[in-house]
Amino acid sequence: MKGCDYYSVFFKETPSIQKEISYTSTDIKKSESYYTINNGKKANEGEWKTWYPNSQLKSIEHYENDKREGKLTTYWENGTLKREDVFQNDSLVSGKCYNDSGVETAYYPYFVKPQFPGGEEEMFKYLKRKIHYPQSYDRIEGVVMSRFIITEKGEVVNVEVLNKSYENMQREVIRVLKRMPKWEPGKIDGIPVSAYYKLPVTFSVVPLK
Repeated sequence: MKGCDYYSVFFKETPSIQKEISYTSTDIKKSESYYTINNGKKANEGEWKTWYPNSQLKSIEHYENDKREGKLTTYWENGTLKREDVFQNDSLVSGKCYNDSGVETAYYPYFVKPQFPGGEEEMFKYLKRKIHYPQSYDRIEGVVMSRFIITEKGEVVNVEVLNKSYENMQREVIRVLKRMPKWEPGKIDGIPVSAYYKLPVTFSVVPLK
């Protein structure tokens, strides 16, 4: 299919379960997943699979009621086992990782969230230093809910505000977030990936003495 990186086909397995198969633009199967849909809400369910561009199986995982349950198995592009994790009620019970020759290596988490340099505490210190209370809104409080993408290179892009708030506050939050230093990118199975990050920024008034 021209003009896209991938496309998806949907099947209704039962009144409440939907199957989604994604293909690359050259019609190679990319992923296969299942969802339950109740009252318009989508939840992961059943067996999920992904494939490499060479059609080699990349991963198999299982969900029950939107939580990982049972084995999560991944493979290198040459077909060698890469990871064997076991989950119970979305919590990791055990896990092993292997290099592309099949030799067991030090374990690393399947999913790692993006992180500001030095961690969350340093991020809040940075915001406290850089964000200035808009003078035109003196004595007004509010929360600006922001969302942005941390790219696989750690860059902050696509900064946006998700809630209604004072315009000057929104502009100040966007200004500061766009100037953030590079983050440690998120990772899936050891590979850096782009990921969304939500961040509420609170403007509060310091009581006068």
